[in-house]
Amino acid sequence: MASRGLKELRVRLHLVLIVSEYRRIASLTDKEQEELDMVLEKEEELNETRMRVNELQRRLQDAEEQNRQLEATVSSLQCDVEAFRDSVRTKEELIMRMAEQNSELEKEGGERRMSLHGEVEVPEGIPVEDASCVVVEEEARKIYEEQAVRDVHEMRDLVEGYRIQNEALNNEIVELHNMLTAYEEKERKLTRAHFETQACYYQLKSRYIMVLNHFKSPEKPGKIMEPGILRELIDEANRTPRSARKDKNGKATDKLGFYVEGGAANGGDGSKLDAMFETAADCQKRADELLEASQLEQSEEYMKWLQSWDAFLVNSVNTKNTVASSPELKSLVRTGIPLAHRARVWVRLVSLHVRDRQAEMGNGYYDCMLKKAKRKKDEGVFDAAIKQIDLDLARTLPTNKYFEDPSSEKVELLRRVLYAYRYHNADLGYCQGLNRLAAIGLLYLSEEDAFWFLTACVEILQPPGYYTSTLIGAVADQKVLRDLVQEKLPRLANHLKQLEVDLSLFTLSWFLTCFVDILPHSVYLNIFDVFLYEGNKVLFRFALALLKLGESRVLQCKTIGTVHACLSRASDFVPNFKKLAQVAFNELNPFPQKSIEQKRQAYLTELKYYSV
Repeated sequence: MASRGLKELRVRLHLVLIVSEYRRIASLTDKEQEELDMVLEKEEELNETRMRVNELQRRLQDAEEQNRQLEATVSSLQCDVEAFRDSVRTKEELIMRMAEQNSELEKEGGERRMSLHGEVEVPEGIPVEDASCVVVEEEARKIYEEQAVRDVHEMRDLVEGYRIQNEALNNEIVELHNMLTAYEEKERKLTRAHFETQACYYQLKSRYIMVLNHFKSPEKPGKIMEPGILRELIDEANRTPRSARKDKNGKATDKLGFYVEGGAANGGDGSKLDAMFETAADCQKRADELLEASQLEQSEEYMKWLQSWDAFLVNSVNTKNTVASSPELKSLVRTGIPLAHRARVWVRLVSLHVRDRQAEMGNGYYDCMLKKAKRKKDEGVFDAAIKQIDLDLARTLPTNKYFEDPSSEKVELLRRVLYAYRYHNADLGYCQGLNRLAAIGLLYLSEEDAFWFLTACVEILQPPGYYTSTLIGAVADQKVLRDLVQEKLPRLANHLKQLEVDLSLFTLSWFLTCFVDILPHSVYLNIFDVFLYEGNKVLFRFALALLKLGESRVLQCKTIGTVHACLSRASDFVPNFKKLAQVAFNELNPFPQKSIEQKRQAYLTELKYYSV
């Protein structure tokens, strides 16, 4: 009876708990219910990702086991082939000795007949453990029969038989090699899928932790996020690839559309083997990068960096959704902007520079410029700037799927932005390099925001005359940079002067495109972060930092050609943006803006005097 009563009591208590939990859930507001559903959904995604990782690991182990079995089979077949070759070589030696003896017998006129058995040592048959081969005794019997052959035609038939047999063996080896290559390719694909799924898992885990931190209990209140950040984190997590992103041609790309390094094999067997090793090295490099990224995202330093940005955006954004200049913002921007916040921060930094012009031009100004461009085109007016824009579109970012050819997804948006700017700034029109600046803006911003991004870069952040037909502003800055190199890096400056190397041949494009042409996008996008806040001055800092990182290599160059080759691969000097920024902002001080401006004005005056 007592046990029955306890059982009934447990059931009643369980029902009471269920009813109380149901009432608590029912009392939640719609917003809280949506947030709860979202957290549960993200937890379900994490569980699915873990299951995918386990499945890929199992498939990878199966592929490795198959690969080991194939390698063992190939090794066994290679031993069999070597045995056959030894047999063929022995028989060829027999044939040659028999031919020599036959020639001697013909010269002597048959005076003496030598028994071939008495003078020629007959080798034993070489056994080969293969289902397609005859037994050892049968092979030995054939060898004894063949050694008695005296007729030249019969010898030729034997040699032809051996040749056909060798060709068959070679074909079998080629087929096995193709099978091995196919299995290795399958293994590489599985490995790549495993690494990218693992990276997806760590990214989701990082975002999940941030969301959970937002919903901490009242005893341990979490940091209050700015409205909209939570939704952006969710959207970003949903955009995270579950497998390698592919373009229409099957090439792997990252989240911004840039093609991932690594190529497929082509050419002959040698080039295929080289490509296989190159792919293996790329996979190893990719694995190391993913491991480093996952460790970084879980590090305390990385979490503090994200929290600093979150806190700044929450506390500093005013009712007009803009930011103001401050030492805190300057310090944060120099560390780089998180990917989740870059679009929002870029819009606000651009607005910081052009909001007065936007207010002056009024709403709909961008659409007016587009209509003007369309009207001119419909009237058939020839415009050299428009013609040059059309020619440069497909050459903008050839390593990005959104801009690689005229039919790419964002090329038409780029055309509209450049057309609008051509009529917005009629005096300038268009200059090569503007297409890259506009394309960088389109990676994160809407079409109209990219137009104002380009306007800020050309008309505010860069000095006047930078993108004119004479490039007078950019040329003056190259002379300023030459002086700064002499001041900050005297050994390098003297070495280049001794070899008669004109540094501006390389650095001019650095300044015009903000390093897009020389550095990987993972680095120059962070440079744009700082450039959008501090302007042209940081280009000198990063140019000097880049030269300082490569100074030791350039000093080892003894000819103009080697210096040119070294500076053409300047990206090799930069391991990552963190190292570049460390040198630019900590090892090159003092760096007064007033001194740069004075030098610039002096050189501008000189250039204008000689251009008259």
